[in-house]
Amino acid sequence: IISLAASLVVSLVNAFFVVLLGVNSLIATLGMSTVTTGIALAATNSETVPNPYSGLGNLITVRLAGIGLPFWVSLAGILILWGILERTKLGRNSYFVGSGRRAAAYAGIRVNRIRTLAFVVSAFTSWLAGLFLFGQSGSADATFGTGYLLTVIAAVFLGYTAIRPGRYNALGSLVGMLVLAVGTTGIEVLAAPIWLTDVFSGAILFVAVAIANVLGTTKGLRALRSAID
Repeated sequence: IISLAASLVVSLVNAFFVVLLGVNSLIATLGMSTVTTGIALAATNSETVPNPYSGLGNLITVRLAGIGLPFWVSLAGILILWGILERTKLGRNSYFVGSGRRAAAYAGIRVNRIRTLAFVVSAFTSWLAGLFLFGQSGSADATFGTGYLLTVIAAVFLGYTAIRPGRYNALGSLVGMLVLAVGTTGIEVLAAPIWLTDVFSGAILFVAVAIANVLGTTKGLRALRSAID
């Protein structure tokens, strides 16, 4: 409960800097990541913290149809997010805000509220992922999730090119994550050098961003042509 509350407080602080003060969201998020990592290092004396809750570890290792519980929870979360974004007014407004905040404000959408909600939802899902990692590994340290940052970004950009090309979407992000997971797992199964995993993830990120830029430019040109017509 304390860790969840801390995550939500951090999300609101991020929202304050980004939404109200106009700080670039990437800069604010990376800066807050550095601050919280420093606080975590101080709180743990830079030591690994063991998991005292055996029940959490047992729950996380439950398997359904031969697949771990974290996968099913993640899949359910992605499907819920997809349903909200694609089938509800809140989802449509969120896409509208992402495409153009000023136009969305002129249309009467509460832009700041939606942007703040996005930070809160991201914090909750990040906390849940951290909880799963804590249960799976049996311990944690202050730099626990640092290695996943670029992988997540690559998955999101890959998602921009899948299912609904030219739009960030939940199902596309799922496809991106599966592509990265299959690739990295395959490298491990083949007993390839460990550095090849980083090369693979970095190359995927380059390719995904390049394709996303091309799709974004193409989409923008089409919209411009339609407006002119």
